[in-house]
Amino acid sequence: FRSEGERYPELFAEWREQGPGRTWPAIAARFARLAYGGHLTIDDPDVAARQFLGLVNAELQTTFMLGGTPREDEVVQSATNGVRTFLRAFGKRPSAIGAKKHTALANA
Repeated sequence: FRSEGERYPELFAEWREQGPGRTWPAIAARFARLAYGGHLTIDDPDVAARQFLGLVNAELQTTFMLGGTPREDEVVQSATNGVRTFLRAFGKRPSAIGAKKHTALANA
């Protein structure tokens, strides 16, 4: 994008405004609401949104950089792995009592 952005600055600006310029703030706003509701533990929704997008796209970047197109199952797996990692970092932690109860039920 960057190399083409230098050749076509107006097109790059439009892409930035309509793509990441809309996506990051929308995700950050949703994360802020989820944090307010006690579902996520985050300090900065904007940073969390950028980290989330990085995680869900991380596995696909090499394919794109090499000029390939990922298969649908690769996209789904990358998104799944990214969400799982994000929730491990920022998801609400179960209380000790709730975790013991959940473990007991799982082992029953």
